[in-house]
Amino acid sequence: MNETFYRDDNGDILTESELNERFDDMLDEVYDELRIGGLSWAPSVALERLDPVAYRVSRSDFLSEFEELTEDELSDED
Repeated sequence: MNETFYRDDNGDILTESELNERFDDMLDEVYDELRIGGLSWAPSVALERLDPVAYRVSRSDFLSEFEELTEDELSDED
């Protein structure tokens, strides 16, 4: 499977994997840790495990904020 590349607002080129990490980091920074009894989970982990559909939809919305690059555009960057 080929990696998808995106450009952020600063012009930096990022992989989809890197943007997925940014999405998880954003969730973890914005929302408090989920605590039940003596256990706790990062918000990104809790959302992904408790409602995988909502997690994927939210991640897709997050990715849509970035410009997806074509192979030609990537070639022009070199």
